Amino acid sequence: MPLDRPALVPVPPGALVVLIGPAGSGKSTTAASLAAPEAVAGRDEMRHRIAGDPNDQGATAEAGIAQHLILRGRLRRQLAAVADSTNLDPAARAALLDLARPFTPHLLAVLHRVPVTTCLRRAATRERQVPPEVIREQALRARPLTLPGLRAEGWSAAYLAGPPGALLQPA
Repeated sequence: MPLDRPALVPVPPGALVVLIGPAGSGKSTTAASLAAPEAVAGRDEMRHRIAGDPNDQGATAEAGIAQHLILRGRLRRQLAAVADSTNLDPAARAALLDLARPFTPHLLAVLHRVPVTTCLRRAATRERQVPPEVIREQALRARPLTLPGLRAEGWSAAYLAGPPGALLQPA
């Protein structure tokens, strides 16, 4: 699919932006370039707040509830909301769509297509370590995702993440 040059995509007021990709693919960098910090709700941050450890997978269910509560509260107020998680599971994406639909028509998916070697290199430099086998598994789950497929799920727009601060728009 041909792509235009990278362009900053404005996030409409009240939009839900869902970042999709494996650990180390640049989701948090994209989030920081698209919205104010208070607009971003990430499961890692929620696990850290709940359990004191962003890697504590035992806190994931509660982290998901907290993330959805924040996103819903922002959307209800017509404020941009960014879901910064891997969002590789179709059911997780569907739940985010269901959460947002009563509040906004602006449902934006941002797919992070980054070589697994890049994800592994980035992850190795972080304080919070994600095991390499987990990143490889996430990359395999991300591989079949496409922009048309995401639009078919119900997203009003789907973009590829580009250089920091830019999204690649389909031609």
